[in-house]
Amino acid sequence: MMKKTVISALLASILIVFGMTSQASAIFIASATGSQQVGEGFDDIEGVLTDAKCILNVSDANADGELPYKLQCFNILGVTAAHLHLGDADNVGDLAAFIFGPVEGQDFDGLVAKGTISEDIVLTGTIDDLTDSMKNGEVYLNVHTEGNRPGEVRGQIVEIGDANIVDEFFIATLSGGQMRPDTVSTDASCIGSLRAKGKNLKYKVKCFNIEGITQVHLHLGFAQSGGPVGAFLFPIGDPTGPVNGIIRRDNGDKSAGTLREDQLLNELSGGPVSVLVERMRIDQAYLVVHTESHPPGEVRGQITVVETLAGGF
Repeated sequence: MMKKTVISALLASILIVFGMTSQASAIFIASATGSQQVGEGFDDIEGVLTDAKCILNVSDANADGELPYKLQCFNILGVTAAHLHLGDADNVGDLAAFIFGPVEGQDFDGLVAKGTISEDIVLTGTIDDLTDSMKNGEVYLNVHTEGNRPGEVRGQIVEIGDANIVDEFFIATLSGGQMRPDTVSTDASCIGSLRAKGKNLKYKVKCFNIEGITQVHLHLGFAQSGGPVGAFLFPIGDPTGPVNGIIRRDNGDKSAGTLREDQLLNELSGGPVSVLVERMRIDQAYLVVHTESHPPGEVRGQITVVETLAGGF
């Protein structure tokens, strides 16, 4: 229960940091847990007792008439397959499509599969039929494991009228104690929130109990070492006054915006933003906030992928 509370609190903070978005083209999302399992062999109340969870995103059909999807699972062991089934939340239904496997059991704490659902892997009807069934709430995700072969986690696919919530979220919490090679004694703290959106990366950095900020960088590297600057998230300039929120200057500079590939620096220069996102995903990126009183950096924090989805900007 404590873990769920912490995750919920984190998601709530991200929703506040990012804000909500206006309606956009529809997508489909399934959030799968053990308690959603139903049918013969499952407990009527608890389903399957497991800490595992999975999230499936399915987008509208692309130009080829296929449905792009991404499946992420966390704290799950021995995954053998993941399927779409026809059926509502109270029933067990026919297999509709394979989206992963069958394989020998594999452990996951992140991306499981990414691809497209094409006509040739749909087992019941057409892509249009499957899409209509998802819109009607008649398709669910079932993830099978060696420990729970009928299915460990299950989730009903729901149509969501906002395509902005599908991509990955990252967060960094910055403090002086994380500065390297020498820590900094300071009451200042910052939070950085980043969201991979298509070819770009949206970001916001908020700081508290700090003044004289001169620049904010995203660096490449592990938590205990230093690495090159990958991008500016707040440009170099005159020191700010006291900051409690988004960092701003009178000239319009602010620590929020969209990072594009032409803004990447050093070893990232000339490459796509996806290369940076991959470094963030594998614990190889951090943020540093530089101040007039601490030019090498007053606070620092490692960027971490958030284990679920939240609202957009």
